[in-house]
Amino acid sequence: AKFVILGVPSEFLETTLDAIRPSLAPDAVVVSLLKGLHYDEKCARIVPASETIAAKLGCEVAALMGPNIYTEMARDEFAEATIGHNGSHGTELKELFTVPGRFAVRLHPDIVGVEMCGALKNVASLAAGYCEGLGYGMNVKAAVIRLSYEEIQRFCQRFFNTEESVLLEACGMGDLILTLLAGRGQKLACAFVQAGGTKDWDVLEDEMMSGMKLPDWRNAMYIHQILQAHDCENEFPLFKTIHAIGFEGAPAESIITCLEEKINME
Repeated sequence: AKFVILGVPSEFLETTLDAIRPSLAPDAVVVSLLKGLHYDEKCARIVPASETIAAKLGCEVAALMGPNIYTEMARDEFAEATIGHNGSHGTELKELFTVPGRFAVRLHPDIVGVEMCGALKNVASLAAGYCEGLGYGMNVKAAVIRLSYEEIQRFCQRFFNTEESVLLEACGMGDLILTLLAGRGQKLACAFVQAGGTKDWDVLEDEMMSGMKLPDWRNAMYIHQILQAHDCENEFPLFKTIHAIGFEGAPAESIITCLEEKINME
C-alpha cells in the first residue's frame, strides 16, 4: 500500500506496525490518527507516535488531526483537519483527503506539534467534564478552553519547541473547542464526578464507551509523569489539578479554584 491510514489505540501501535510492514510499498506514507501518548520512563520524555512509526517502518509519516465528529461526517456535513507532514508527499496527501464541499485539509510542517495538539486537548477535556459534572454551564467551559489553550501552548513549546502557529490550526484551537464541548472524554469525566470518584476510569469506560479505549484519562497520567520527572508541575497548574482530581482524590470543586488562580496570575 502507498498510503496507510493508522488509527489504533496507542498500546497496540507497535504490534500493528509489525503486522503491516510486509504490505507497505517502498515509498509508503503512514498517516497517523493516534491521539494517545507514550511515556518513556527511562528517558523521561513523551515519544510521539510519528517517531515510533518512522523508526519501526523507515517510511514517511504524516499526522491528521482536527475537529471531526464522525457521525456528522457520515451525513456529509463539512469538516476540516490539519495534516502534519514535512516530507515530499504533501500535495498527494492534500488531494487524497480533500473532498470539495465536505472535507478540507491544510498542511503544517510541524508534525509533532499537530500530534501534541491532538493529545493534549484530550487531557483538557477532563477539566471540562469535571465542570459539567459539578453542574456548571458554558461560562465555565469558555474559561477552561481559554486557559487550556495557554497551558497546551506552553507545554508544546517547552518540551517540543512547537511554534504557536500550529495551535491556531484546526488541530489546535478547532479541535480543542469541539473536544471540550462535545468530546467523549469530557462526558466520561462528567460521569466520574457524578459518581463521586467511586468508580475508576476503566470501569466507567467499560460502562459508557462500548469497548472503546479513550486516550483522555491515560494521557493525563502520562503528562503528570513527565511534569513530575522535570519538576515543573507547578508551572502547569491546570494539568496538575486535572490529575489531582482524577487520580489523587482531590475534590472536583478544586478545578474552579485552579481556574480562578490562573486568571489572577495573568
